[in-house]
Amino acid sequence: LRPEVLVPVSYTHLDVYKRQAEGDAQGALRDMAMAYALGVAYAELYSPRSRSIGGMQNDLYGRMKKFNRSELDAFRGYLQGAKERYPLLGSISLLDKFIDDFFGSFASMS
Repeated sequence: LRPEVLVPVSYTHLDVYKRQAEGDAQGALRDMAMAYALGVAYAELYSPRSRSIGGMQNDLYGRMKKFNRSELDAFRGYLQGAKERYPLLGSISLLDKFIDDFFGSFASMS
């Protein structure tokens, strides 16, 4: 017998898929945080009073209200990562304030 035959299928295959899906979800949150940060920054460059900024905030709110607490915390963490990568990007502070206003402060980011 091969060793993988002795391990339940649910452990060998389903757990691998679950871990891969969780990794994909974290990657999507990271990409989303970067896309919103850069999108708002470009909209601000075009016009600080651009309607696009409000539209992006509405879209972000619509997506984030479906997040659970760990996803909200992860998204905020990825925004902080974007802030470290692009320290002069003011849009991240705007997004931080927006998130605080609608979802409250995050204890993990205090």
